[in-house]
Amino acid sequence: MAGIERSTFYDHIDTLLDYGLIKITRDAGNSTMYKINKDSEAAQAIAEFEWKLLDALNEDGEPDARVDERE
Repeated sequence: MAGIERSTFYDHIDTLLDYGLIKITRDAGNSTMYKINKDSEAAQAIAEFEWKLLDALNEDGEPDARVDERE
């Protein structure tokens, strides 16, 4: 998991599935495997937002002075 507690993941898994952000890929033993649903418009929008956010921040996490705040 991506740096979150297992309990946090399981608290939100049903919501993520309901919104179509992730999908079940298979079962492996007693574990269910999930992946991002790349066909989901919501997942695509979140990914785009993440890239824009990373572009807007410089290496120390402060806003990049080159980014126009009116966008």
